[in-house]
Amino acid sequence: MGVNLIRLYDWEPRNKHLDFLNGCFTFYCGVLAPGSNYFLKEGYADRLKHIPNLIKSFSNAQGTDYHPAITGIIIGNEPRISGYSVEQCIQFTKDWIAIE
Repeated sequence: MGVNLIRLYDWEPRNKHLDFLNGCFTFYCGVLAPGSNYFLKEGYADRLKHIPNLIKSFSNAQGTDYHPAITGIIIGNEPRISGYSVEQCIQFTKDWIAIE
């Protein structure tokens, strides 16, 4: 197909993604992965608990770093339209950085 990057629209850390990420890496395809909007809406109050799980779900098999297929991470998709504020997205990003 000639694809070298996949942009996903929802990422649930309870699901196992390692096989998918390994497959993408095998075929030289990067993954632009988002955290689900759930974490900016219903899960926002518990973000300090959710963020470590999200980070772990993007990790390599050893859990020591981001998987090499992860090209970038998206935090928030269409603020205001999707039911959360820009301020929530900013705070979530700041909390992510602090935890990371």
